[in-house]
Amino acid sequence: VVFTDVDRDKISNLVEKAVKTPARKVEGFVSNCLPLPLPEGYATKIIATEMLEHTETPEAILDELVRVGRPGAKYLITVPDARSEMLQKPVAHPVYFSAPNHIQIFDRERFVGLIEHAGLKVERYDTWGFYWSVFMSLFWLVCAKDQMNGAVLDKIHPPYHPVLQSWANTWSQVMELPGAEKLMESFDRFLPKTQAIVAVKP
Repeated sequence: VVFTDVDRDKISNLVEKAVKTPARKVEGFVSNCLPLPLPEGYATKIIATEMLEHTETPEAILDELVRVGRPGAKYLITVPDARSEMLQKPVAHPVYFSAPNHIQIFDRERFVGLIEHAGLKVERYDTWGFYWSVFMSLFWLVCAKDQMNGAVLDKIHPPYHPVLQSWANTWSQVMELPGAEKLMESFDRFLPKTQAIVAVKP
C-alpha cells in the first residue's frame, strides 16, 4: 500500500495506522505527485479521491497516475460535483475556493474528458453525497464568524453546531423510512457532492 500527500504530519499518522493492517508493505511519501516517486507500471489499483480539485495542474497529476499504473490497472477517481460547488459559492468562506482548497471545479464533461484524455477507459461514472452538499452549505452558515485558513476539511469535526447535528439526525431518520433508498438515489443524482469514475488503463 503506497500513499502520498503534501502534509508530512498526515503521512506520519497514516503510516502508523497502515502498518497495523494486513498490508504486506506500507510506504508513505510526502509529495505533490509531480512526479510520483514510483517507477512506471508499479501499481495495480490507484485511488485518487477529492484531490484533483486542489491542484493547478490536474492534467499533469493524472498523467503521473497513469504512468505508475500497470496495463489493466484499475482507477477510482473522485472530484466534487460542480452543482454542489456552485450551491456553496454564495455562502462559503473565500478560503474554500482558494489554495490549498478547491481551485478547480469539474462538471461531468470536463471530468470525463480529463480521464479519457489521459488514456484511461471509463468503465463507470456515478454521483453521490447529497447529504454532504446540504451539510457543507449549512456548515458555512453556522461557521460564518469562525477563523478560516488552511485546509477546510481539518475544521470539520465534532462537537457539531446544533443545526448540523439536526441535519444529521434528520437524514438518519429518513434513511429508516420505507422507500427512502429510491429518494436518496434521486437526491444523489440531482444534487450530489461527489462525482466518481472507475476506469482502467488499457
